[in-house]
Amino acid sequence: MYELNSSVFLQFLENVSGIEKLLPDPYYQGGGIHQILHGGILDIHKDFNIYPRLDIFRQLNVIIYLNEQWGPAYGGELELWDAALADGGKCVKSIPPLFNRAVNSKRTKQAFTAIRKNDSRHLRSPADPSRFTTTQRASWMDSSTPP
Repeated sequence: MYELNSSVFLQFLENVSGIEKLLPDPYYQGGGIHQILHGGILDIHKDFNIYPRLDIFRQLNVIIYLNEQWGPAYGGELELWDAALADGGKCVKSIPPLFNRAVNSKRTKQAFTAIRKNDSRHLRSPADPSRFTTTQRASWMDSSTPP
């Protein structure tokens, strides 16, 4: 986790994203190791954008997939949505959780995400606990508010 908050990684993110003056998340609010167990879901939602402890807008979200043995049949794709389902939202991008894949997404006021597969709303993972979907998330902010 230290490396994800390092100046070297922040500079890399600034170069990739074009966003300058990024700050690390010193308290790991919403970041860290995340695990979704067999049968688990993460329904369509909006992550928090205002970092309450520092009162700044969170700009980027990075997810790194850690499961080497995760197969396509297990589901668990990260889905990017254009709006909430109740508001007629649609999935605009589905990203498979491949080992060592890093997903870098810019946060906006209307960014919706989910982990779900088709209409089943459940991950299809093996019963072996060593194969649970484990992701690592970290947050970065800057002092400006996006449009």
